[in-house]
Amino acid sequence: MAHAPHPATDALSIGMLLYPGCALQDLGGLQSALGFHARTLLFWKTLEPITADTGALLEPTTAFTDAPAALDVLFAPGGPGADAATADAEIVDFLARMAPRSLYVTAIGSGSRMLDMAGLLEGYSVATDGRCTTRWKRRATGPHISGSAPQRRNIYA
Repeated sequence: MAHAPHPATDALSIGMLLYPGCALQDLGGLQSALGFHARTLLFWKTLEPITADTGALLEPTTAFTDAPAALDVLFAPGGPGADAATADAEIVDFLARMAPRSLYVTAIGSGSRMLDMAGLLEGYSVATDGRCTTRWKRRATGPHISGSAPQRRNIYA
């Protein structure tokens, strides 16, 4: 899929999912590393603040309904709120809708379970935190869990 950088900044566009209980370290670490070279969008259902795992309030910049036509990177952080987020149809549908419009889809730790629930990991090998794989192994279907990098392009969890 061809994708041009954001015309106003010529920077990469990174969409980061927010949800109650997301790991601030997962979100903040990646944003700190890439934020100087990218336009970061913080997605949530609404523009109301959410509470991260540390108690910090995070302000979304973009509601799900206002997501752009395309992204360079779509990212789902892990965290103690991931189980509830994985069971939230609105979050899973958002990821499933945005993934085909993104050059790269990625997650950290338990955020990869959301990608799995959105059907984005079928047929891929996944390298992730070992604590996150037990729920996949109990499912009849799902990604192949391994200790190596993904075999197909553009899905990194």
